Amino acid sequence: MPTVNEIIGYAKIAEYLSLNDKSRAGLYFDGNPDRLPELIYLVRKGVELRNQQDPADDTLTNTANYLLTLCGKYWLQSRFVSGTAGLVVVPSLTPTVQSPIRITSTNFADATNWQGNNSDNIAILSSYTLQVFANFVARYLEEGVEWQRTSSGVEILIPGFDAITNDYEFYIFISV
Repeated sequence: MPTVNEIIGYAKIAEYLSLNDKSRAGLYFDGNPDRLPELIYLVRKGVELRNQQDPADDTLTNTANYLLTLCGKYWLQSRFVSGTAGLVVVPSLTPTVQSPIRITSTNFADATNWQGNNSDNIAILSSYTLQVFANFVARYLEEGVEWQRTSSGVEILIPGFDAITNDYEFYIFISV
């Protein structure tokens, strides 16, 4: 996993790559939010500032990982541009889960429950540590207070939360 400083460097490159794509793509911007370059910039500036003020901050790594997620495909391209794209692939016999998992309101089975309907490997999630990042509050939710694991996914416990009547976006980060 890249360090916070590496992520900041990748994000700087991802900003102009996404802006370049946006200017060439026209109306639809390849399915990306049309404000993606600005969002990457704003989050990057926040991560940079926090890294300068307090590099030992407990939330800095998680926020930097969120920034890396925002960069999406531009992260891989920025690794190529920066000359750090070489990877060593080690085959594994253990099942893997792609992380993060993007969840929107349309993925919810009802007002508060996501049942893993956009993940092929949801059955093995019970053996992993999950972190739920909610874009609408721009932070990780607290497990047991704001969300809980269910047999097939997660349930959001925030009072008034209703994925049927409101649009939400979440990212579930998975670690061993």
